Amino acid sequence: MLYTFIFCLFDSLLEKHIKTKGGEENEKRRIRRGNKREKRNRESERES
Repeated sequence: MLYTFIFCLFDSLLEKHIKTKGGEENEKRRIRRGNKREKRNRESERES
């Protein structure tokens, strides 16, 4: 009984951790992509 409770608790914590870690990675990628887009926009403005 106690083991199943601990296992469920640990499992949910692990799941949350994986989700938040994945969310942070996606956020970083999104920011990087945004920076690249801004650079491209600046370059096109200079050319015109």
